[in-house]
Amino acid sequence: IPVREAQHAAWMSYWPQPEQLMLAIGMDDGEEAQWLARQCRQLVLVDTHTTADSLREAPMFYQVATQASAPVRWLADKLPELSACYQLNLQFHRILLSRGGWLAIAPGQRERALRKLGNLLAPGGVLILAQCHCDDPDGLPPELDELAPWARKFGLTLQPLMLDGSVVLQLPDDG
Repeated sequence: IPVREAQHAAWMSYWPQPEQLMLAIGMDDGEEAQWLARQCRQLVLVDTHTTADSLREAPMFYQVATQASAPVRWLADKLPELSACYQLNLQFHRILLSRGGWLAIAPGQRERALRKLGNLLAPGGVLILAQCHCDDPDGLPPELDELAPWARKFGLTLQPLMLDGSVVLQLPDDG
């Protein structure tokens, strides 16, 4: 199994259908961003370390833009605000956030970040806090005791912890 498929194997059953829109936040690894761009037909990538002015000069932007199998929208944005994502006025079927991206959010801002991420989900949409092995050498999953009450508060269903430590939250489709 290639490296990227192995890293994301735990949540691949949640991979979006071709007509569904995916948001990937904080893919600091250019190879990972390229891999995601090749897998998804409708992808928005968010770089949390770059400003909008310098984004188009970033080498990773050019690599992904030229090697993607479908158009990729690339945004510079910050967690927990996600103002550029909100300006798109889109709902996403899948949102992928690496555990490193989650840990980069100040603890006092994580509840707000989860609310904002949940509000970007389409009905039936899934938020994946992926346990990417490059994020944290000790490999600990996000703190479920922290996530569970917020998930309930924002109407998200917390799925059982995946074998690799990834966490999946789903917005029910009540329609």
